[in-house]
Amino acid sequence: MSNERERLGRVAKNLFAAEAPAQPRPTGPQPTQPASDTEIWREAVRIAEEEPRVTFVSSRAKAILVYLRKTVPDVNVSRIMSQIAEDAVKQKYPELWQRLTQR
Repeated sequence: MSNERERLGRVAKNLFAAEAPAQPRPTGPQPTQPASDTEIWREAVRIAEEEPRVTFVSSRAKAILVYLRKTVPDVNVSRIMSQIAEDAVKQKYPELWQRLTQR
């Protein structure tokens, strides 16, 4: 029993020792150079092509879309939202929209 107690004491002492570890802990990957605008743009386009779904939160828009889905035959909520989102982004960021459509 005393051997077990001594072993546990050594384990606890090692775990909770006041001394700092000899080597600093890594904080995560650090980029060596900042990415260029072109690299960021290419990455954004690649991500959008892989997963084009956009999620947002709006209880008002949701209420209207649910109403339309329940009252209008063959309404396509995804198509409606896609068109609304594209029109809004095109209007707010025309230079980026032009850059995207010219690729």
